[in-house]
Amino acid sequence: MSVALGSTCGYRNAMLPALVGTVLFLVVVAATIGRPRGIPEWASALAGAAVALALGLVGVEEAVRAVAADWNVLAFFVGMTGLAAVAERSGFFGRAAELAERLAAGSGRRLLLAVLGLGVVISAFLSNDATALILTPVVYGLVVSLGIDALPYVLACTFIADAASLILPVSNPVNLLVLDGLGLSLPRYMLAIEPAALAAAGLTAAALALLFRRGVPARIASTTALRRAETPVARTPRVWAGLAVVALAFVAGGLLGAPLGIVACAGFAFLLALEASALGRLHRRPLDGVSWPILGYVGGMVVLVAVLERLGVVERVVGSVLGWAGESPALAAISSSVLAAAGSNLVNNVPMTLIMVSGIEGAHLSGPVREAAAYGTIIGADLGPNLTTVGSLATVLWLLILRERGLEVRPATYLRIGLLVTPPVLVVSTLLMVAMLR
Repeated sequence: MSVALGSTCGYRNAMLPALVGTVLFLVVVAATIGRPRGIPEWASALAGAAVALALGLVGVEEAVRAVAADWNVLAFFVGMTGLAAVAERSGFFGRAAELAERLAAGSGRRLLLAVLGLGVVISAFLSNDATALILTPVVYGLVVSLGIDALPYVLACTFIADAASLILPVSNPVNLLVLDGLGLSLPRYMLAIEPAALAAAGLTAAALALLFRRGVPARIASTTALRRAETPVARTPRVWAGLAVVALAFVAGGLLGAPLGIVACAGFAFLLALEASALGRLHRRPLDGVSWPILGYVGGMVVLVAVLERLGVVERVVGSVLGWAGESPALAAISSSVLAAAGSNLVNNVPMTLIMVSGIEGAHLSGPVREAAAYGTIIGADLGPNLTTVGSLATVLWLLILRERGLEVRPATYLRIGLLVTPPVLVVSTLLMVAMLR
């Protein structure tokens, strides 16, 4: 009797830290999504990490090791946000929107297709964050100046941003979290993912064009609505040429196995040099636009996921799902895709990706099953967030940008479109990836 009682007490004592760690994680996720009293995401994540350290849920040394292990991803965030900032200062996004207007040739429907096309290109080479956070306000300004309903066009920006974020590892930071965390190569990524990536972008664009066909005007005023950026004209071709060079460097770096965080930071420095050569001096605030807070957000979430891993929560959640897949790569890919997509819409795709990577690492899967689970995670974490407004941090920030401009996008409206578009695109993309792995 006393032995049984002791076992029960031991079980309860072991479960209490796991419960506390899980509640702390969920509270931080809710705070990063809801932003109570305007508290920024990075502050909530770092506060949560500090509480975990204070409660002894994770040690300082273990937390530092966990963050240091993701140095390449953190460097990638710095480099990519810097690249996007220089591109914006050069007038790249404004000129891109002007090009979309010209291609539309007075047709609201062709303008929607042009915005979708721009979203694909920008997401592929400058990441989905650049499309959602920088292209969105430019497109919003364009359509408002044309006197037409902005909602279909700004929704196109965010939906195509996530849909096209499979195309390259640099298209979405969560891709790099998986590739870097599980040691996968660019050639294998391209072989397994590219058909699914092209299908996801194409199907999403087609679905949005069909859904919005009655919500966009057949004819629009033919006028140049955007003013050129207040920067020297000579600066534009230099920086744009530099962007092309950086895009090639990403591909070359991936093929050679170079850390993409270093490539991104080197590309940022290269564009700063081109910008300085055009201006005749270094920009007065060269690091303006670099998203330093994202380092705090990702670092804090890494520590909180390390807590869940240490307490066995990740193993219970992810391990049980992957255990159901057994030794079948197809089942591992499908189950990982579904779990990553569902989890992304509950806790956001960045922490969910960290949880999936940790769970896959700890599951001791065979090579083919491990690889299939990794690619399933990428597809689920990239495409799944298109279901709700809280699925990705970029979408949350996209909402805030539009609110600042007086446009309120209701979660129910987003969900209605997401339910029509996301499930079929997710299923087709996952099955294509499974077929490529055979």
